Formats: sequence, structure tokens, C-alpha cells
Amino acid sequence: MISDLLLGLRLAVGGGRISGQALLRLCMTTLGVGLAVAILLPAASATTVADEQCRVTVQQWHESPSLEDAFLSGYGSDPRDPEVWRIELLREAIGTAVWA
Repeated sequence: MISDLLLGLRLAVGGGRISGQALLRLCMTTLGVGLAVAILLPAASATTVADEQCRVTVQQWHESPSLEDAFLSGYGSDPRDPEVWRIELLREAIGTAVWA
């Protein structure tokens, strides 16, 4: 099994030939994939974070405003822009109504 993994690594690195150029190509490809993941993952999850904050606001903070105050005091300052926040809550409410 180890010999199979080593053979796969050798073929991935150099197509059967291990050379400096092949190792450079492998490193550059790895770096490119890593950067793409590092950039795209937070960008793709930003809407999920906003949706989750809307859900928590409506389900928990509405009944107990002290929870919101405690969260924001630990978070620092309130990151929500009032104009954008109203639109987010409205979008979430419409999505919930359509889903139900």
C-alpha cells in the first residue's frame, strides 16, 4: 500500500520523472488551490453568517434583549448597518414565508 502511494506521488509530481520543474509546478499548483480556497470559502459563507444572525435575532434576542446586549458587548461594536439590517430581516422573513 505504501509503495502504491509513493508511485502515485511520483506520478503526480513529475509524470513519472521527478525533476525540479515538476516539483515547482506541484508547489505552484498547491499554492494556487490553497489561495483559491482561502479566498472563496469566506466569500461563500458570508451570506450564511448573515442568515444565521437574522435567525438568532428573531428566535432568541426578540424574547430576551439582554442576550443581544451580552453578545454585542462580547463582540465589540454592533456590526449591523441599520438600513442593510432591515433589508436582511425582510429578506429572511419572505424566505421563511415562502418556504412554509
